Amino acid sequence: MKIRLKFFFINGVIFLTVIFISGLAIWSINENKKLDSTIESGIKLIGDVRKIHGLMKDIMFDIFTPQTYRLLKDLVYTPRLNTTIIDFNNEVEHFKSSYNDFINSSRVKKLLRDEELEDEYVTAQKMSEKAFLKIDSFRTGLKQVLEISNIGEEGIYKQIQTGNEKVVNEFFGDLRSTSYYLTNNFESFLNHFVNSLERESIIIRKQILYLFLVLTLLVGLFTVVLTLEFARRISSRLQKVENAFQKVSRGDFSVRLDIRTGDEFELLSNHLNFFIKKLKEKVDSVLELFEGAGSTITGKPGFQEIFGTVVKSAVNDSNSDGALILIHKKSLKMFSLSNSHISFFGKIVDSKAIQVFFKICDTVKFKKLLKEKSPFFLHKRDIQDYPEDIVFREGTPGSLSMEGISIPNSIIGLPLVISSGFIGNLLLIKAGENNSFTDLDFIHFITFAKYVSLSIDNFLKYKALLKKGEAEYKALQSQINPHFLYNVLNNFIGLNRLQERKLLEQAIFSLKDMLRYTLEQDIWTTVEKEFIFINKYCQLQQLRFQDRLELEVEYEPEIADYRIPKLILQPVVENAVIHGIEPLDRPGKLRVYAGRLASNGKKGLELCVEDDGQGFAEAEEDTEDIGLRNVKERLNLAYRNVSFNIITKKEKGTRVSIKIMN
Repeated sequence: MKIRLKFFFINGVIFLTVIFISGLAIWSINENKKLDSTIESGIKLIGDVRKIHGLMKDIMFDIFTPQTYRLLKDLVYTPRLNTTIIDFNNEVEHFKSSYNDFINSSRVKKLLRDEELEDEYVTAQKMSEKAFLKIDSFRTGLKQVLEISNIGEEGIYKQIQTGNEKVVNEFFGDLRSTSYYLTNNFESFLNHFVNSLERESIIIRKQILYLFLVLTLLVGLFTVVLTLEFARRISSRLQKVENAFQKVSRGDFSVRLDIRTGDEFELLSNHLNFFIKKLKEKVDSVLELFEGAGSTITGKPGFQEIFGTVVKSAVNDSNSDGALILIHKKSLKMFSLSNSHISFFGKIVDSKAIQVFFKICDTVKFKKLLKEKSPFFLHKRDIQDYPEDIVFREGTPGSLSMEGISIPNSIIGLPLVISSGFIGNLLLIKAGENNSFTDLDFIHFITFAKYVSLSIDNFLKYKALLKKGEAEYKALQSQINPHFLYNVLNNFIGLNRLQERKLLEQAIFSLKDMLRYTLEQDIWTTVEKEFIFINKYCQLQQLRFQDRLELEVEYEPEIADYRIPKLILQPVVENAVIHGIEPLDRPGKLRVYAGRLASNGKKGLELCVEDDGQGFAEAEEDTEDIGLRNVKERLNLAYRNVSFNIITKKEKGTRVSIKIMN
């Protein structure tokens, strides 16, 4: 659900809450009005009973004391007999109807919530039935009395008291009974019953009020909780987004937002994840540049190859359509180059746009821009001004006409600056339709250019160090050749003294091959070539020692092409023969071995020379042969991760191990 729909939902809930509370308030007021109306009806019934009783008295005055009526008629208006009887009958019928409506109404029955009120309700019905019977009996008796001829005459009451009229006597009995019952019984109980209903209505009003307050509080609380929960969720998601941005700003590109809410936050998280992915790709492209440059450096490249690696990386890792390095004229000699337009690499998307790109690079306006030695970003609207400045030479290869010219979409120019100063520019082009660089690309390429400059600077320094190191290495290696020849010639002298002409001849031919190997200019060789040389050297030694020397020279075939420094083993083997085997008065054994090595997930090579000869004591370990010291120095110049270990024991032999890790 979208956030705007969620806001609409929250507002709808609040609106419905207001409607509900308003409706509840209206219902409460209406219920209270109904209760008031019910109680007012009960009170009115009590008044009706009193009115009926009053009309009964008026009838009696009109019938039995007419002289009183004549005396009072001038002072107080008193209705005539017939009118009073009609009013009485109407009032009785009205009372019966009102009473039945009251006693049978649903509102009264709703008030009967306890057993006591229900009992009073039943009693009220019984008493009302009895009251109605008495009133009806009074009305019947009244009708009979009115049929007597002397009713209304003077002295009628006295005649009734002294006479024996049965009808009149019964009428007086009904009158007393009805009057007494209405006043003392029915009216009193009805008043009590209405008061009980009123007390119950007060309780119900309080309950309605409590219900209103509780429901209002619950609904209001629900609305507040719902609103706070909605706000909390939005706040927590914003916090996640903020934390992600903070991690990315610190360089942590592994962060990923996992918001699955189906709203704008999920869309934002997807866009942010895409942004982080692209940003990491931009950073990785710089690392890939170094990897490519590093692999190129190990292959003894020229600067042309380095620049080629840069432009290829710039195109392949940024989806550029073309990249060009322009070397400043003053820097051409530094890189041993003759052309300032160096190493163009592009994807042929729009060949005309690429040609225009080259033409733009040769314009005076563009050259001025390059001389500013600052990064620049040209959009299509900026580039459109350049074709007017382009000089098209007729008849030249690749010349363009002004009609139908294809303009590149965007060009980024970046200065290349090393420690010695400005050396040139790296230019990138976007030529495809609806395809141009972004500001993020521009920022990325600024960093990219700085790394390119640093790589070129480091490469220059690396080459200088290589030259220096190679000179030192050759100087060390040159120490080996005289020492080697000296020892071999000593062997020849020994063979000559022994008159071993054939062996001496074999030794001289072996020496010829060995000298050819040592005089080669390359300071590196393979394990296979080095072991061929060592094998021939050991055979020379065996010609001298005969049966006193047992040889074992071997290497694993998988490492035959592994590159190692030339003549790195000969001084070690020579040291083993002279100081280990020669002093023995018994036959000795010499083993030269090369094999693969693996340690902590890294692979490498182990070269081993061991003998069972004289050995030396621990106190003599610090006394190191010149040849061994030369080997150690050359190894340290050639490798960063190398170890040279000697394990020896007096009269038990010596083992020299060289471990080279990749």
